[in-house]
Amino acid sequence: MKRLLQGGVALSFAIAGMASAVAGPVSFPVTFPAFSHPNGDASANPLAEDNRDYGLRLDYNGRVNTFHFVNVTMTFYNPPSPDNSTVMARLEGDVAHLQSSNGGTIGYAGSSGYDAEDQLYSLVAEFRVIGASGGWNTNGVPYAGMFDDLRAATPENDRLTFALQDTTLSPQFNPGDAVFNGPLSWDEYPGSDAAPDAGSFYITPRHRLTNAAFSGSEWDVLGAAGWLERSSDAGRPATNDFLFYLGATPVPEPASAALLSVLALFATRRR
Repeated sequence: MKRLLQGGVALSFAIAGMASAVAGPVSFPVTFPAFSHPNGDASANPLAEDNRDYGLRLDYNGRVNTFHFVNVTMTFYNPPSPDNSTVMARLEGDVAHLQSSNGGTIGYAGSSGYDAEDQLYSLVAEFRVIGASGGWNTNGVPYAGMFDDLRAATPENDRLTFALQDTTLSPQFNPGDAVFNGPLSWDEYPGSDAAPDAGSFYITPRHRLTNAAFSGSEWDVLGAAGWLERSSDAGRPATNDFLFYLGATPVPEPASAALLSVLALFATRRR
């Protein structure tokens, strides 16, 4: 019995240790959960979380098109000797077109919120040409402690930037049934491969979360924003942008996640 109790205590410390290990400097690649931003202009209430919050907006043909982040992550890399073609971060997962349903009926509705009838797309966005602005960075990016350093920096003034990106949406349903009739391929705005612009996408502390409604410590997060245009470089005649935030705790790597699951299951059985 004593040995079993000691084993249970050891497992508890192991689980606690692995949980605390995700804070502080990170090892690359590192993956964070990405969530729809509550302060979007087309949200039901821009000062509170609601089912109309979105992480991507692609207005087209005079219609608002917003996409809720259902299961999205952003992974950051630190490859050797990167150039303009090197992927430095990747945003991917499932997004729901909020205007594709309303009360269970497929069809355009500006007031539609996230529900089971929304049409799902697979989102992949790859970001290149990493940089930094403001006074927060002294080591050059990327580096192991940059997420903690940026989170503690001055909101809006200090930024992690990416100058180039390519975004693709792939329907998880019969494309002929799509309510969203806009392009499925987008890239950065402004800028181009020939002339990268660091202002096209950035990550900064508490982006659009400085209102008193978001005063809690749970909103000490990194917000992300960036403009997009159709990959045909036809310009940006409407609102096409990313607006999301990153969870503070990285997603465990697969091996660690599997081990945590086993430890948690064993601890449950012991109880």
